[in-house]
Amino acid sequence: MAPPYEHVNYDFGAAAELSQALAQAVKKLHAFAGLRVKQRSHLLGESPGPNWRGAKRNVYDTAFGPQKDALDRMSDNLARLVSAVANATDDAHAVNARTH
Repeated sequence: MAPPYEHVNYDFGAAAELSQALAQAVKKLHAFAGLRVKQRSHLLGESPGPNWRGAKRNVYDTAFGPQKDALDRMSDNLARLVSAVANATDDAHAVNARTH
């Protein structure tokens, strides 16, 4: 842990805006990932069926999984940043509360 400070200059407004923007990005990524899953289901069906068969389906389906995983990782990373901003804000509040 860092040494205690008497006071920190922390832009609480900027932190709130950053947190809000990151949280919105998380929601949008979740919505986008959900839309892609629905589109895939509509396009391909739940299991290989009459909708689309053959090599092109296999290529699409093989690429879909890693793309979904990448979107999930981005969303998880953004959620961790939201948490980190919240923790930094709480720490700044605590430091400043001790000085007043």
